Amino acid sequence: MLSLLSFITWFTYTSITPTLAVHMLDENSPTWMLGILVTIAGLTGKMIGAPLGIIGDRTSLGKLISIGMILRIIPFGLLAAFALTPFVSIATVAIFGLLNPFVIMLGYLWISRNSDARGADIGTFSAAPWAAAIFGPLFGMYIISNFGFRWLCIIGAVLSLLLFPLSLGISDKVPKKVHVVSMFKEHRTFVAFYIIIAILVDATVFFYAPYWMYIGHNLGADESMIRMGSSFVSLMVALSTKLSGNLCDSIGRYKVTYAGYVLMAIMVLLMPFAWSFTILVTFYSLAKFSECFAETGISVLLSDAPDEMRGSLSAATGWISAGLGVVFAALSGMMIDRYGILPSYITSASLIMVMILTFAVARPRIAKSLVKAR
Repeated sequence: MLSLLSFITWFTYTSITPTLAVHMLDENSPTWMLGILVTIAGLTGKMIGAPLGIIGDRTSLGKLISIGMILRIIPFGLLAAFALTPFVSIATVAIFGLLNPFVIMLGYLWISRNSDARGADIGTFSAAPWAAAIFGPLFGMYIISNFGFRWLCIIGAVLSLLLFPLSLGISDKVPKKVHVVSMFKEHRTFVAFYIIIAILVDATVFFYAPYWMYIGHNLGADESMIRMGSSFVSLMVALSTKLSGNLCDSIGRYKVTYAGYVLMAIMVLLMPFAWSFTILVTFYSLAKFSECFAETGISVLLSDAPDEMRGSLSAATGWISAGLGVVFAALSGMMIDRYGILPSYITSASLIMVMILTFAVARPRIAKSLVKAR
């Protein structure tokens, strides 16, 4: 059920976002505004994630997920009612960002509470939205070309409404209530390294990922090409999330994470040198493929935290990391406008190397702190 909700959530979301991005590029909006459009959902998602995670540690998740599903009719309604100005596009994506964690973040929290094969289950759950993102852009292109953008928004609202009653049936084991501040103090070494790693991940991803469409647009790609490119990238990510979850269980999360970082750094450095849109999509899809190895490793790392603090830790971490990530995205866009693509992507690759060093330092200290706390 959770995977189905995750699939539909991302299917409807990715069916509309390429249109918003390409419309902004066609209107010659400043590059940093594209960065804000692509990353604002991450920021608003983490803003709502803080109280949502704390509440999720203390109540059944099914009711919270159902609230998120029914509220998704609001941004779809706004897009259907108003013209696509940069403000409307950014505002509606921000609202989607507020609602996405009701399914995505709470879904991870549910798995961490109720699953015995967390790596594999996290991989499967993570693959669902990316599998949806394979078909979402193509579905959106078909509906827009035959019926118009407004009908695409109406379909998204109707699907969210239909899934609302299904989400009410999700059962859950509610953990015992504890004092969150005391838990954070007891596991302060784990918390500190987890926050640092999450900040570096979001900073790196937000620095390079929003601007592949900018490079593609400069290479002559139109909206249909960008949608097809997005679908192929999503296919690679869907495969990667499932594979990385299984590998975390079989060979260890740190090996998976290190391999992901190294490959991602190589692909990020190659992206500015793409000589065609096909080559660009190849490099970018491999970068996202390897990025999932790192992020799935971090998701499994969260499972090491005590049940009673996972939601709060994820929320607090996300609040900090996503906020800084949006700042990095805007900064990257400004660098691109002033100096071109290459310096921005070199910076991103440098941040990846810092993450590798951080993991090397964090690994023994996290293991030691968790043993000591037990």
